[in-house]
Amino acid sequence: MGSWVVFCMSYLLLFFSGHAFDGEPELSLCIIQSSLTYAVSPFAAACALALVTQLFFNINSALTGNSIGGSRYWRVILIAAPYAVFFFLVLESTIIALAAPNAEFSSISYCSLQSNVPSRITSALDVVLVLPVLVLNVLIYLRFRKHRAVLRTGNLKSMFIRVSAFMVFGIIAVAVGSLFFVIAFLNAEGSNTGLVELDIILSTLPIAAVIVFGTHKDLLVVWLFWRKKHNYSGFPAVLRETKPKTTPHSWSPH
Repeated sequence: MGSWVVFCMSYLLLFFSGHAFDGEPELSLCIIQSSLTYAVSPFAAACALALVTQLFFNINSALTGNSIGGSRYWRVILIAAPYAVFFFLVLESTIIALAAPNAEFSSISYCSLQSNVPSRITSALDVVLVLPVLVLNVLIYLRFRKHRAVLRTGNLKSMFIRVSAFMVFGIIAVAVGSLFFVIAFLNAEGSNTGLVELDIILSTLPIAAVIVFGTHKDLLVVWLFWRKKHNYSGFPAVLRETKPKTTPHSWSPH
């Protein structure tokens, strides 16, 4: 969820500075916002990939009873990798903007560098990072399908629905990223043709993410702090299907 907060804030930087509609933002501010907007989309996709990977590990471990080897190192990698992608893309976009002798920015509601190089890199990374998300979602779906008896639990049924919804969200993200990628290659240098419509679609993705994950019961319990607290244990630690134990009948002599 934090990645989507950064995603939204990066597009609102010009608005918060008071230069959203006057058309005269400072060059330094435009460079910062342009670099952030080119970085946040792959950052959100990388966070989604890390989230779904961890979810796949947890579900696989709970259903089979076999933990993933080197889980501590995997956890560090999954946390650090999205931020590495983010800072790399911020640095890359900043260097491109500073290296251009006459860098120009479009600033209708946010600053965007009039160069197709960062947009091509961003769009390509979006597709590359979201495709594994779809693959993992399919694998999670197949795991649940194989162990469909565990879906009788309310919490697990909720998880299954959210994973399915997130898969639809991932398909939309791949489609949007692919369109950005194609338009970035077809457009002339500095042209914004077709990008306004895609920006509108892109702005709905954080809302979808909030609806899918922000409505989870444990989060709502925290946000609705004025209501009476109830014990909520979350998902059970072990989800494996187990056969009911049978107690041997006591033998008594006739």
